[in-house]
Amino acid sequence: MAEKFVLHVGFHKTGTTAIQTSMYEARTELAKANITYLYARARAHHKAAWSLSQRMWGWKDRGGTKTSPKHWQKFAKKVNRLPGTVVSSSEFFSEIGPAEIQKIRNDIKVANVQIVFTLRPLVKMLASSYQQYLKYGVKATYEEWLHAQLDEPGKTEMTPSFWQRNFHGDSIANWAKVFGAQNITVMVVDETQPDLLYAEFNKFLSLPVGFLKPAETGGNRSLNVEEIEFLQTLNKQFPNEREWADYTMFIRESAIKALTNSKMPEGSKKLLTPDWAQEIVKQLTEHSVKKIRDSKVTVIGDLDTLAMASVPAGLDQPSGTMSINTAVQALLSIDQGVIRKFRWRKLLAEVIRRLKKRAGISKRGLSSNE
Repeated sequence: MAEKFVLHVGFHKTGTTAIQTSMYEARTELAKANITYLYARARAHHKAAWSLSQRMWGWKDRGGTKTSPKHWQKFAKKVNRLPGTVVSSSEFFSEIGPAEIQKIRNDIKVANVQIVFTLRPLVKMLASSYQQYLKYGVKATYEEWLHAQLDEPGKTEMTPSFWQRNFHGDSIANWAKVFGAQNITVMVVDETQPDLLYAEFNKFLSLPVGFLKPAETGGNRSLNVEEIEFLQTLNKQFPNEREWADYTMFIRESAIKALTNSKMPEGSKKLLTPDWAQEIVKQLTEHSVKKIRDSKVTVIGDLDTLAMASVPAGLDQPSGTMSINTAVQALLSIDQGVIRKFRWRKLLAEVIRRLKKRAGISKRGLSSNE
């Protein structure tokens, strides 16, 4: 049985992918230090988190799927039987509620469990979060999305997962109630010192200075205003009868990835965030910071910087145009290489699912004619 289990639970957009990639790249050396980095295909363990939350991946009734509870059971068994220190990470654990947190405590039999959060200013996560939801098929403009999230925080029907993962104070308090404040560590990301996060993880895991370090993660830049307008318009016009697998294969994994893997065009404009939205987020952050302090968890870094942060203010006006170069990059990305990325089992399962769906529709049609 493991002597210690360290679970990095997020939050989203706080350097989680960078830390996961760094630990993945160092997994052989970590093993020599009696530390097992437990990961899945995505260099993290998202499926274990999705298994607990029963989060839908994709579009409901159009090819979206839920992860079987068996994934969590297998994950817990593996943690329990491995020796030494076991480390795993997925920002999707930050979306689960008190009952699921308690299940983690019940199923993980390791005596010493440490929960780690990474945290950065919420105001700096708005634009990047919106872009992630665009890649999920959201059709709203940035301003429409902001109103949906901030007019009544936590009560939106549009991308409700945003508040499941971003009521930071509430989430940290929930984990502290189950695991004890003494076992919760919050690392505040200092964007002026990008290597500091790696240094803190090295200290936390008792690793030498420089052990975990930035690794090549591949291109994944933010979209500029022109590209965002392109994707939003594409989402609006994507046919309702098309499936999630189609969108994933030809939009997420081809057209959009081709843009985010490319160099940002010179003179590009990034999203601006209106003053009204920044003011609401500042108030929410102050409330969250108070909850974190009240929870008595260990904090590394300066919580006060979270409410003090700001981003360029304003509201971008749609242009209605897109450069020829942007269009060409998107088109060239759709080739046989995209299809090869998808494992044949996944493609076969999708074909079978569609055939069953079509058969079901046919049966209902016959029934209605009788």
